[in-house]
Amino acid sequence: MNSDADVQFENRYAHWILAFDIWKDSRFIGIGINSHVFYMANTLTIGIDSPIMTFLIRSPIHNIHMIVLAETGVIGLFYWLYFYISRINMFSNSCHGPVKEMNIVNITYCCVLISCFLYGFFGWAPFHAEIYTICIIFGFYAVGKKRV
Repeated sequence: MNSDADVQFENRYAHWILAFDIWKDSRFIGIGINSHVFYMANTLTIGIDSPIMTFLIRSPIHNIHMIVLAETGVIGLFYWLYFYISRINMFSNSCHGPVKEMNIVNITYCCVLISCFLYGFFGWAPFHAEIYTICIIFGFYAVGKKRV
């Protein structure tokens, strides 16, 4: 059996380059939420006319952080990173409370946020229905320092 890992890596790398090209067109505010696929298909012109390039231009970028950068610019990426860092910091600081069960829920929520963040480097949809539901459930039951 042959592995297509090299091809997959090249496809993802090409998507990241396309996202960077989109970001260069509108660095501060981006091109608009949920519009990077439309933008790639209708605006980017690449000199190579092949099925692979057609696939790359018509499919989502496989990196949620690059999508956020392309669609919302530097401002949106700043708030995206601020959300993750502040939530992880707040709930990890809340893991030292007197209630053992709440500490476990807070640690679990931190792990869910970290795994979603890390998955974002390799996938474009970390918010599938199942994952998003888990985030909401653990986020609801987790107790940050501000609410204690």
